[in-house]
Amino acid sequence: GTDRLVFSTDYPHGDSKFPNAVESFLQLRMSDDDKRKILWDNCAEFYRMS
Repeated sequence: GTDRLVFSTDYPHGDSKFPNAVESFLQLRMSDDDKRKILWDNCAEFYRMS
């Protein structure tokens, strides 16, 4: 489930093949809680930042 997913980009490289990746992700049909897990919470837990 969403507890095992993370999202990453190649920021700040502007020559990306997917420059709108974050915006596209945010438009997906899933709860805000799941989006927060994928975008932040899971990475913070993995790197012990939370």
